[in-house]
Amino acid sequence: MIPSSIKNPKLAAQFDEGQFAWHRYISPITEHYYRQISSRDYRSKKVAFWWHITVQNIIPLLALKNQELR
Repeated sequence: MIPSSIKNPKLAAQFDEGQFAWHRYISPITEHYYRQISSRDYRSKKVAFWWHITVQNIIPLLALKNQELR
């Protein structure tokens, strides 16, 4: 396992698809960036982010994760 500076990474499991769907609904900008990232091919590229980790910011990152699963 890769060492992490996150104190308790198991807390991420507390979020479910319903919470992500709600945040995508109430935050059109989040949904906009999710769609922008999803529409481009980032496979085999290095991407850097400088964001505070919040539920809203995780959603665009999920678009990148979904690309690696294709």
